[in-house]
Amino acid sequence: MSMKKTTKFIFPVGEKELSQDTYYRALSEADHGFYPFGENGLWHGGIHLDKKVLNKLGNDEQLYCMANGEVVAYRINDIYYNITYSEDNVPLPLRSILENVAYFSTGFTLVRHLLQMPKIIGVKEEQPAITLYSLYMHQLDWYGYQEKMKDEKTNVQYPHYWQLGSGKVDENKADTVFGSVIRANGKGTEVVGLLLKGSKIRLAKQHPKQPGWYKIDLISKGTLVTTTEFKKQLDNITGYVWHKDLSPLPTGNTADANQDYEVVKEDNNTVGKSNVKVKGIAVYEAADDKQKLTYLPLTATFELDGQENGYAKIRKIKDCHVPNLLKENDSEDAAHKGYVKVTSLTSFTFKPEKFNDIVVLKSPIAISSGDFIGYIGHNQYQTNYFNEPTQPPICTIKRPSDTKLPPLLHVELFTCEDLSAFITKTRALADNLPESEKNLILVEKKARLIKELKADGNLNSGLGIKFISNKDNYYIKINLEYTLNSREYYTENNLITQRYRFINDIEELGDRSSNKKKEIILTNDQKFWLKNRYNEIHPQLAISDIPDKVELVEIDHTSSSVKIRFCVDTKYYWVASKDVSHLFGQIGIFNNAIPYWNNFPLSLDNLPPATKDNTVHFPRTVSLDSLSNENLITIEDESTGSIWVKVTAGNEDRRSITGWVNIKKDAQEHVKRISPWHWQGFETVIEKASVGEFYTKINDNRAGTLDIKEYTDSMKVMHKILIESLLYSVQRKKGLPPFTVEFLKDGLRNSWIAEMIGHLIIKYESEWYADKALTKWNEIDNLLEEEKQKQKI
Repeated sequence: MSMKKTTKFIFPVGEKELSQDTYYRALSEADHGFYPFGENGLWHGGIHLDKKVLNKLGNDEQLYCMANGEVVAYRINDIYYNITYSEDNVPLPLRSILENVAYFSTGFTLVRHLLQMPKIIGVKEEQPAITLYSLYMHQLDWYGYQEKMKDEKTNVQYPHYWQLGSGKVDENKADTVFGSVIRANGKGTEVVGLLLKGSKIRLAKQHPKQPGWYKIDLISKGTLVTTTEFKKQLDNITGYVWHKDLSPLPTGNTADANQDYEVVKEDNNTVGKSNVKVKGIAVYEAADDKQKLTYLPLTATFELDGQENGYAKIRKIKDCHVPNLLKENDSEDAAHKGYVKVTSLTSFTFKPEKFNDIVVLKSPIAISSGDFIGYIGHNQYQTNYFNEPTQPPICTIKRPSDTKLPPLLHVELFTCEDLSAFITKTRALADNLPESEKNLILVEKKARLIKELKADGNLNSGLGIKFISNKDNYYIKINLEYTLNSREYYTENNLITQRYRFINDIEELGDRSSNKKKEIILTNDQKFWLKNRYNEIHPQLAISDIPDKVELVEIDHTSSSVKIRFCVDTKYYWVASKDVSHLFGQIGIFNNAIPYWNNFPLSLDNLPPATKDNTVHFPRTVSLDSLSNENLITIEDESTGSIWVKVTAGNEDRRSITGWVNIKKDAQEHVKRISPWHWQGFETVIEKASVGEFYTKINDNRAGTLDIKEYTDSMKVMHKILIESLLYSVQRKKGLPPFTVEFLKDGLRNSWIAEMIGHLIIKYESEWYADKALTKWNEIDNLLEEEKQKQKI
C-alpha cells in the first residue's frame, strides 16, 4: 500500500488552525524546551508545549497528526516511570517515610511522511520527494486512559494504530453478499435464498421440465442467506439449484443422495421478489482481498488481534453462527480465524500491543492530517516533585491524578535524507508551479504596510446587520436593518379605535406556524417624521432609505406607537468584523457604536510617505491557509480581485509594525505570492560539535568567557538571529547575547525573529541516537558532575 502524500502540515494541538504568529507567541510562553538548544546547553531538536503554551491555544489535551503519512512505531507506558531525587528537601524526621518523587512519560508515536513536489504541467518526470518523520513524545499512559474511562462525561478516544481489540459490523459500510441462488421453481423464478460459496448440500431429483436444475434436499455444512437471516438449515425453504454452480457436477434425473455437493460459484446478490440486496461482512483468508472465505451477518461482533494492511485479524466471532471453515482445525472449540476490512467495522476498542516497550508495526498504518494521535502526557522536573511515602499504600491509585501533574509534549520533525539537496532541486523548479500552489505571501524589505482610511462616521447600537460579503473577513460589507418606533403612524391611522382588530393581528403575527409578515405603508410625511425623530441616533439614515412598505413588528397601545422594521438593501457600509456580534447565517448585530466606511477601508491611492512606522525592514512569509480563522484577511468587492492580508513585521528599529498588504498580482511593490517550494528564508547549518562540546560552550557563553570565534556553527547562526531582537537592541552594553530563556522567549514573541528560528534547519546527529556504551550521555553526565562539584565549592 503506497503512502498518502503530504500536502500540508498543521499544528499538533488545537481544533482550529491559527496563524503562524499566534503559534510562535504561544511557544514563547514555554518554561523550557526551545529549538535548537536551551539555556541548559543541551541539544533540543524539537519544541515543548507545556501548560502555559496550551493555555494560549485552548487547553486542548488531544494530540493530532501534523500531516498525511503512516505510523511506524509507538510506545505507551502502563504507568508513568518515576525517579527519586535527593532527600535534602525532606524534613529530617520524615526521611524514613517520605521521598522526593517525579513522574515522567516515555510514550511516543513516530510517523513517516512522504513530501513530494506537486506536478508541473508538461513535465513527465517524477517530481523530487523526500521522507520526513514527525515525533510526538511524552504521551498519556494507559492508567490515564483508564481513569478517563471512569468519567461518564468524557468520550475517550483511542489511536487507531493501536492493536484492535474488538469491533462490530458497520451497517452503513457493510458488504453486499454474493452467493449461488436457490430458485423457487428453476430458471427465471423467484430467488428464495443464496448459498454461500463453500457450503455443502445434498440434492434430490432434477426438475422435470428444466434440465440442470436440481431440487435441494438439505444443507450438510454451510450458510443460507435469505432477506431476513443467515441460517444453517433449509427449514421451510424449498427450491432448485443450478448444476454448474456445484462440484462435483450432478448428473442424471436423480442426484447421488449420499454425495455432498460443494457450492463453488457466487454470481448473484439479490433475494426475493423485490430483488433485495442482503448486507453482511466479507471474511478473508489473509490481510488482503485475494481469497474470500465467506460472509457473516450484520449482527456479527469480533474479538480482534490487531490489524495489518487495513485488515483486522479475527480472534473470536460472536453473536452469529460461525461456519466451520472459520474455525481452526474445523473444531467447535477452536479459535476462530480470518480477516475483515477495518473500514467495514465500527464501535472499536483499542489497546497497545504491549506496554513500556517500543512497538514497531509489521505493516505501517496509514494516518491522515488531523487524525487523533493520543493524549498529551506529563513530565515532572526536579523542581516540582511530590513528597510520597517510601512504602506506597495499598490502593488502586497508582500515581497522582492528571490534574496534579504538569502536561508536557515534545514534538519534532526530521529526516535522515539529504534535505539540502532536496531544497536545491525544488527551489529550481518552484517558479514553474501553477498559481494555485502559491499560498504564501512574501513581504519583502521596503514593503509598505497600509493603514485603514479614516472612518466616514459611527453607527450606533440597536441596528441589525445583513452580511453581504464573507463574514469571516476582517472588513465586511453590510446592509443595515432598522427597527424603529412611530407614533406618527399610530396617530394618523387612528389605531386607538381599531384596538381589537390589531390585537387579532398581533395574535396572527405570533403564530409560529405562519411565516407571513404584516406590512404597512408609510407616507412621505411619516418618513420625514421618522428621519427627524432618529436623526441624532442614526444620522446616516436618509429619507430615501426608508421604503414605502415596512414590516409591522409590534403595536404598543400604552405608548400609542407602532414598532416597524425595514432593511435598506440599496445602501452598503463597510465595518470591522471584530466589532460585530454574529448571530446565525448572514445576520448580526452590534451592541456599541462602531466606525463605518462608505467605501472599502483600504486603498493604495494617495499613500502617506514611507516612514519607519510603515516600512518593513525584516522580510516576512505569511501562509494564506489559516488567516481567515483569525480574521486576518479581507476581500474588496469580488470584481476588483483585490485581497488584503494583515501582516506584522519588524521595522529598522526592530519594533513591531502592523498593517495591510494587497496581494493581487503586481498591485503593490515588494509584495508577491510564492509557494512553499521556494523555501523562502530557510537556512541550513551543519553542526559538528559533540553534545559535550556544545554543552560546555553554551555554559561558557552564559558565564561571559567565550569569544564568538569559538562558537559552534549553530551558535553563530542563532547569534546572528538574536542580535536582531528588540531586547538586544535596547541593551546599553552590546556584548554577546547569552542563549538564555529570556532571549529565546523574546525571539519567539517577535514575529520576524520567530520566523528566522522556524526556518533554521540544522544537520546534526540526533540527541536521541546512542551507541551501546552511551558515550555521548556519559560525557554529559561527567560534565554535570563537574558542575555539581563546582557549585558545592
